[in-house]
Amino acid sequence: FTFNGEGLSEQDLALLQDIINEIQNLTSDNIITPVEKQSLQLQWQNIQKSYNEIIELRRPYASDINISNLTTSFNALKAYFTAILENMEESTSINGEEFRGAVSAYLTQDTEIRLLIQEALRDELIYKVDIFSTNGESFKNNIINTNLKAIVMRGKNIITNNINPSQIVWNKLNGMGEIISGWEKTGISIPITQDDVE
Repeated sequence: FTFNGEGLSEQDLALLQDIINEIQNLTSDNIITPVEKQSLQLQWQNIQKSYNEIIELRRPYASDINISNLTTSFNALKAYFTAILENMEESTSINGEEFRGAVSAYLTQDTEIRLLIQEALRDELIYKVDIFSTNGESFKNNIINTNLKAIVMRGKNIITNNINPSQIVWNKLNGMGEIISGWEKTGISIPITQDDVE
């Protein structure tokens, strides 16, 4: 097994690595003894817990994140575990390589979906402001008469109307990028004339 945990939390990474290590140890001889089944049952519970957690975390992004491959992998793995754990009192022969492949396929999907959820969450938490000029952006002969309007977004949602206009502060910068004192306006939309532009 190889596993790239880049982007996952330490807790998620540790859980997945524990599952990988334990299943590798339990299935290396292609026989699952009753004692090994106890350990395997714990790992199956961890996998189910991880799957259910992903289902919950993905709920707000259901239209953006497709989990059909994850569900297919989970159901295939469920069939393996059900067959192995059906009789806890007798040893069960398995194809260890095939079983580890099913576990690996599921954990790969688990990781990919977790990373997509994290990305969606990051996108949702990003604030962005676009500025629009009602009369264009180029002016001739020092004739300037326009309104600048701020459009505030959080992720994909426009939240301009949820913000108090006094919270949007406009400053004027000089050619060095420094704020020019004495010129400050507030509001979602502000008028700009030739008096405001040097």
